[in-house]
Parts: sequence; structure tokens; C-alpha cells
Amino acid sequence: ADAAAAEPAGTATPWRSLAWTLAGLLLALALVAQVTHHFRQDLVRHPQLGAPLRAAYERLGLDLLPNWDLAALELRQWGNEPDAATSGRLVVRASLTNRATFAQPHPLLRLELEDRFGNTVATRDFEPSEYLKNPSHATRLMAPGASSDAELLLADPGRDAVGYRLDVCLRESATLLRCAA
Repeated sequence: ADAAAAEPAGTATPWRSLAWTLAGLLLALALVAQVTHHFRQDLVRHPQLGAPLRAAYERLGLDLLPNWDLAALELRQWGNEPDAATSGRLVVRASLTNRATFAQPHPLLRLELEDRFGNTVATRDFEPSEYLKNPSHATRLMAPGASSDAELLLADPGRDAVGYRLDVCLRESATLLRCAA
């Protein structure tokens, strides 16, 4: 009776083969999705994979924030242009270097003007397109070890502002900004 109930090995129906193939494909897709989700913070920094991965997470209604390393963005201040004050403007120059082992976006530069007691009298955030000499590079990632020059142009801040402080910031979301300092 057992021999009559068992199918011979070569008589598998096409539907059964298709079902096993589809089940295998679904399991493989589930595994790829799990691995992608596990390594999402690293994958989102990838130049080719980052944008599509962010778009997929946005469609799912999930925030995907890369683990950018603000501490690895080295900011060197060159000072301000000495003859700019006579023309009624303030020009602050600096350079940025990406010391991370991965590419990172150009940060926002936060300029805080200070009075003689070190109190902040004004703050302004500069987008990369505002401070880079070539604004078309603003959306490109900075390669590891790459440097960019920054030039911040302001109207004369007045006599209250006697000093300034620069900081690097990255946008976490439309309303949240994370700065190094």
C-alpha cells in the first residue's frame, strides 16, 4: 500500500516544480532584503546604491540616516579677507578635508559671529552651493582624503561682531541639523 501511494522520482508535476522555484526565489529575496537592511547604514553611503536605497526607505515611510562621520571632516580656517571691511563685507575662507575612509557629502558650514565677550550675536548656515567655488560640486560626495576650499561672503556684520567661529553640520532630516561642535 505504501509503494502505491509514493510517486516515482521522475513524475513531479510542472506545478510542483514551479512552486518550489517560486518559494526558493521568495526566500532568496527575503535574505537579500534582510542583509540589505542589516547593512543599510553602510550601503546608504555608497555612491551608486545610496540614492535608490534612500528612495526605497522613503516609499516605506522609514527614515534612513547614514552614519556620516562629522569628526572626520577637518575644517581649517584661513581667516578673513583684510580689505573686505572697507568694502562693507566680510569674507571668511576655510578648507575642508574628508579624513574618513569613505566618501561623505559636503557639510553645511555654520558661521557664528561673536561679540568681544564670546557671546553669539548672529548665526548663519551656508549650504555647499553657497561656499564652494564650483557650486555644481555641492551635490557630489567628497572622496576619502579629498579637500575643498570654502569662501563665505557676508555683508558687514557691524561693530558688535569682533570674532567668529566655524562649524561643520549635516542635515539629518528636513528639520534636524547635526553639528560637530
